[in-house]
Amino acid sequence: MNNTLGALDTALEDAVVFRKAVSIENGTFPSLEGLLFDTPISPISQSIYGRKELSFSQIRAFKEAGYRTIFLTGCPEPWRQINDTFKFYGFEEIYGQAAIGEKFPNAEKSPWGIGDKWMFKFAEDLLKEAEGTGRPVFIMMLSTTNHPPFKVPDGEQVSKVDISKLPKTINLEGSYDGNMKMLLKTYQYAANSLGNFILDLRNKGWLKNTIVAATGDHNARMRYQSEGNWHHVFGVPVLFWLPDQNLKASVDTDRWVSHRDILPSLLAMSTGKILGNEKGRNLFAKDTEEGAVSFIGWSGSGFVIGKPGMVTLNGKNLECYNWRDDKLVKAESCSNEQETMGKEARAQRAISEYIVRKGLQE
Repeated sequence: MNNTLGALDTALEDAVVFRKAVSIENGTFPSLEGLLFDTPISPISQSIYGRKELSFSQIRAFKEAGYRTIFLTGCPEPWRQINDTFKFYGFEEIYGQAAIGEKFPNAEKSPWGIGDKWMFKFAEDLLKEAEGTGRPVFIMMLSTTNHPPFKVPDGEQVSKVDISKLPKTINLEGSYDGNMKMLLKTYQYAANSLGNFILDLRNKGWLKNTIVAATGDHNARMRYQSEGNWHHVFGVPVLFWLPDQNLKASVDTDRWVSHRDILPSLLAMSTGKILGNEKGRNLFAKDTEEGAVSFIGWSGSGFVIGKPGMVTLNGKNLECYNWRDDKLVKAESCSNEQETMGKEARAQRAISEYIVRKGLQE
């Protein structure tokens, strides 16, 4: 087997792991804006509305609850103008490659920024500051190492990888062998850096009062056999580390979840604020609706996936797919469960778009 986790393998021992999860969009910045704004429309921050106070930013709820709100990334601060625009969305502070490099001058720079381990070290310093002040802190981080051109930074050593051991859903015929190997190596570096960060928090006792969530912006850029495998093509892990062991013990990790469910879950656990299901679900609530909603593809309308199968939301007519082992096979007609799941998801998408468009016009 390929070792793609490193220290994350150990860190997952006390994590809540949702393996059945999908991203909100299929690109780095659309997914980032999807998480921030719960929006099917992107880009917003690089449009004429980029320097506008956006009421629908989900970060504002943390700021209103008294949190020090920070956006931290390994990429250069001017990337996508985040150093100028993100302060309008509820972030009090924005840090990137320049700030991290100033604190850790030996860190290697790459075309996309600075290595993940340095970003996490910077985050640990921010958490130490928070421990000293007593003010709670919300940090949203975007790592950049696992991005082409793939290169493990700082001369770090990683384990060997074998692309022949990848899942059968990945098409290896005529693949770019060298780049794929480097992709797996930088993925391993990124996962190991996250794992070491979690283990450091655990050793310092900070996980007793800190909630951590982690996911990918989208699946790795490989050549997939997509037909019937959309849940893998658009799949990402969603991970939580929680102080509350009762929540951890009661959660259903076999359900399908989405990027849309991450911030509502964090808000509920950290501030007590409960959002409506149209903004995503609190995954740790006792009663939550079936179906993980994504805004990816299918005429831009997205899809919903759950135990009843998958439903695409394009047009007036729902298109349904049933589970056949680990495959999604098109159904001749939708079941009652699929109809209900699809209509609710389509309504959620419409409400999300309405909230965003209305907020942009305010």
